[in-house]
Amino acid sequence: MNYLLFIPEKPCFTRYKHWTLPGFAEKAFTGVDQRTCLLLCLRSDTFYCASVNYNEIKRICTLNGGNMHLNDAVLKPSPSEEYYENECNPEHGSKSKANNTATIRPAKMERCFESLSDSMLLNFDSKLVENVHSLEQCKSECLRASKNGRACGALNWLPNNRGCMLFNIGFDLKLLVQHPTAQFLVNKCCEWFA
Repeated sequence: MNYLLFIPEKPCFTRYKHWTLPGFAEKAFTGVDQRTCLLLCLRSDTFYCASVNYNEIKRICTLNGGNMHLNDAVLKPSPSEEYYENECNPEHGSKSKANNTATIRPAKMERCFESLSDSMLLNFDSKLVENVHSLEQCKSECLRASKNGRACGALNWLPNNRGCMLFNIGFDLKLLVQHPTAQFLVNKCCEWFA
């Protein structure tokens, strides 16, 4: 059963009882109750805590840097664990920086990108990101790169070969060419004058 847990006075977590998310563990705590575990996630200052695995029996709290929605990850059944997906943004003024698995909200992705369909930037001065399976994941990589100090001003998405190319700020729009299946997207949320 899923529900929103309120901490403090705002809905922050969706719970999935008897499920766990493997592969995204960043930090673990033992001997803590569920409420403390969720507060540890909200107050994490070394990485963005995107979700939590909590073992009720062993009282083990695992803070995750990713979540099932953004990372296209699959939950695994676990009779003694609960998975909590963090629905709250990091606290304003937090010192934390997103890591490689940090969550980027879908609403932000829609707001940040302007798409030019059937076109691509013909420029090889880019970073090719491997193991990207969707346009949404490619957008996330671009936003994540910007949060980690490697400003991503735009991207090419080539769906036929799952190619995700990230471009720095300062690309030349004169290098745009038509391509029948590619998409070129400009990151409007990029810090142009960082």
